[in-house]
Amino acid sequence: MYIFFIRQFPDLDHATPIIYKMVQKGSTEIMVLCQNLDYDIHNNFITKYLKVEFGIESQYSYNPNWLSKTKRSFAVFLLWLRRSFPKIGVKLFKRLQHLLYDEKWAESLLSHLNASALIFDFHRDYKFSTKFLIQAAKKIAVPAIAINHGVTMRIPEITENTQIFDADYKICANKHQVEFFIKPSDSKNYVDVLGSGRYCDEWERVYNTLLSNIFSCQDLPDDKSKLNLLFFERPKIGFRSDHKVIEEVGELDFVQVILKGKPKIKYASSNILGFSYPSARLIQWANVVVMSTSSIALEVLWQGKTLIYLKYLAPQDICVFEQYKACWVVNSSSELIEALKKIQLNPAYRPYHQEDVERLFEYAVYAGNSKRDVLADYAELIINSKTA
Repeated sequence: MYIFFIRQFPDLDHATPIIYKMVQKGSTEIMVLCQNLDYDIHNNFITKYLKVEFGIESQYSYNPNWLSKTKRSFAVFLLWLRRSFPKIGVKLFKRLQHLLYDEKWAESLLSHLNASALIFDFHRDYKFSTKFLIQAAKKIAVPAIAINHGVTMRIPEITENTQIFDADYKICANKHQVEFFIKPSDSKNYVDVLGSGRYCDEWERVYNTLLSNIFSCQDLPDDKSKLNLLFFERPKIGFRSDHKVIEEVGELDFVQVILKGKPKIKYASSNILGFSYPSARLIQWANVVVMSTSSIALEVLWQGKTLIYLKYLAPQDICVFEQYKACWVVNSSSELIEALKKIQLNPAYRPYHQEDVERLFEYAVYAGNSKRDVLADYAELIINSKTA
C-alpha cells in the first residue's frame, strides 16, 4: 500500500495528480491518511473523486483501530471529547496523543496496511506524529518520500526549512526550492527536481473538467456586460476584504467583484461570495484575476485569464512570475483602475506575452524541460522507491 499523508487542502490538491498517474500505471493499492483532525476529508470533493473514480479510501491517521486493545477505548474517548467539546478536548488530545500514537502505533498502522512507501509534504517530524511513522518505516525498510506540495513564487525572505524529517527522497518542484529545503549533507542520489504535478497540462485538463462538472456556481454574479474580477487575499501583508483598493474597484460600474479569502477566516463582507469554491473554479468564472504573490497565478495563466500583480502591496518581494514578465504589474490603486478600464475597452489586451508565460511554465512547472512528463516521473519514482 502506498500511503499519502496529508494535513490540509494544498497537500491533497498536489498529491491527487500523482495518485491519478500511479493508478494509470497500475498501482491501485493507495490510501490517503489525514494527519489533521480539523481538516474535513469526508466532505471533500477530491477525496470523493478518488473514492468514486479509483476506489481509494481516505481516513484519519488517528484511527483507534490501529491501536492495541488497551489503548483503543481511551483513544475513542479522547477523539469524542475533542469533537464534542473542542475547547477542552483539543488541548487534552494534543497533550496526551504521544501516549497513544507512538512508535508501536506507527508499526501497527504500517503493518496493517502493508505499506510499500510513505509520502509526506515537507514538514518537521515533531508534528502530527510523523516522527514515529518515520521511525517505524526505517525499522521495516519502507521508504519515506518528502514531496514539496507547492511552487514557491516569492524568492527573498523565505525562511530556510532544512529541518525536514529524515526522508529517503526529497522532491522539489523547481531548482530554487532546493536551497531552501535541502541540507548540504543530503545525498544527491535522493534529491530530485521533478516539476509541479498540480500545474502540469495533463492534470490541469482533468482537474478543470472535474471542477466544471461538480460546481455549477449558479450563485456567482452573471452580468455579461461586466468584467468578472477575482481578488486573492494575502493576510500577511494586510490585503484582506476590508482593504481600500477592493472598495475602490467595487465602486466601478463595469466590474463585478469576488474576493477569495484564506481558509479558516470569516468575514462579514459580501465580497465573501464564492468563498467555499475551489480557487481554480473561481478563476474559470473570472475574466481578470488580481493578487499579490501566490502560486495560484500559474492556474490563472494556464486558464488564459488576465493576471494583474499588485506589486506595490509588497514592493520588497521578488516574484517569479514578475521576473519572467508573465503578469501585468501595477504600482498603485490608480494604476489598477486604469488597467481595468483598458481591459473594458479591449478584453484581449495584456502587456505581457504568451512566450513569457511559456518560459515561466518551463521553469516552474516542468523543471526546465517543457517536454517532461511530470506526472509519470513522480509516479515512477514512488513506485520504484527504496530505502536509502
